[in-house]
Amino acid sequence: MAEYLFRNSLCKNGINIEVESMGVDVNSPNRRPSRQTMQVLKEVGIDASEHCVKEFKRETLYKSDLILVMDKEHLQFFDDELLDRTFLLSNFAHSLRKWCVESGDMELELSDIEEDINDPYGKDIDEYRLCRDIIKEYIDIIIERIKIARKSEMEDGG
Repeated sequence: MAEYLFRNSLCKNGINIEVESMGVDVNSPNRRPSRQTMQVLKEVGIDASEHCVKEFKRETLYKSDLILVMDKEHLQFFDDELLDRTFLLSNFAHSLRKWCVESGDMELELSDIEEDINDPYGKDIDEYRLCRDIIKEYIDIIIERIKIARKSEMEDGG
């Protein structure tokens, strides 16, 4: 879900950044998203019908500039040398928001609670919607920070 929400937001904002997600459940590579995931993404205009869960591969992680995880338990899957670029999505978004607010670039409100984003798998559709909305809120912060950085680069002639 997060991959598709992030890609959609990047595309809408004309930002060309590669996004990829991997499942940490090694027993489920090539699994399709749940019916509920497909439904809550469709509700916001996103088609994820072609998506397959990709197997967790360490070599892919070593090529990544940034790794965002949904909950603290996911951090156990990462080697120490990856931890400098691995963040809990909520912590990363809160840090960016705080930096942007302090620098006067953003007035976006976000709850002060830094939290794990619980996997809604197996729960009712409202839990999927809540998960989607939480992820989207954090992604909006990241996108806004990227836009601020790009604007600053343009103003500096870069």
